[in-house]
Amino acid sequence: MEQGVLEILSALAKANKDFLRYAEELCCRLLILWRQAVVDSLSCTFSDREKRRLLSSPFTDVLFDPAMVARVQDNEQLASQQHALSSLVQGLASFFGGSPSAPRGSKIKEETRRGLFLSASMSAPVPRPSSIGGVILAQGFSQWRIPWLE
Repeated sequence: MEQGVLEILSALAKANKDFLRYAEELCCRLLILWRQAVVDSLSCTFSDREKRRLLSSPFTDVLFDPAMVARVQDNEQLASQQHALSSLVQGLASFFGGSPSAPRGSKIKEETRRGLFLSASMSAPVPRPSSIGGVILAQGFSQWRIPWLE
């Protein structure tokens, strides 16, 4: 009986610890974002150098565990990189007349009043990679080749 109660209490303590870790990360993230918003809203009388100094002050190290702060900052950086990549893909998709979820050359069926048919614009051949440079589309949006990074 006592062993069962101890196991239940141990499981509750572990769940509480896991929950509190996520709550602490969320609190840290909100403070970082709040500080960014406050610094961004400062008047033009503050120079960019002063704003950077305000943003780099180590308030989070005092309030939170440094490992947790690093994890939150890494997550924020990853999220911003994913957002930038998503925006790039959407922009290129609209430029090439497709959609990021429906790459050129794929045989995606669209439903109309007459039934299912292959979309002519989606079954068009994929353009050949150019030798000029820049971002080159190869086999739809599933593969990217950026010459200056190779």
